[in-house]
Amino acid sequence: MKQILGVFTLLCLQNTFAEVYTCTNKGHTVYQGKPCAGSTSLNHAQASMGDAQKYQQWKAAREPKVGMSGDQVIKTTKWGAPERKSSYTTSRGKSETWYYPELGYIALKNGVVISISQ
Repeated sequence: MKQILGVFTLLCLQNTFAEVYTCTNKGHTVYQGKPCAGSTSLNHAQASMGDAQKYQQWKAAREPKVGMSGDQVIKTTKWGAPERKSSYTTSRGKSETWYYPELGYIALKNGVVISISQ
């Protein structure tokens, strides 16, 4: 039963990363898994890449955004995990600052990005 579930999961994941679309948003190129207004599929050379390569290319172009969770920053942006963290807790919740040498820092409040400095 576990093997069947594993195969089913792999088939679902395969379809999840099957298409990557490029969009221009406020002068920035954005890669995403769903079409946006006026988007185009990646060119033919990129279309022949494997799913893992497409995901890595998409992740390499993705910048952190205000409102993302800390987990999303680590897993889906090119910034990844911070080199150093500092945090403190008050009656209003937990505040953190994540430091990235040569990239900047990210401030989080209760696990959500509230500011990014580059």
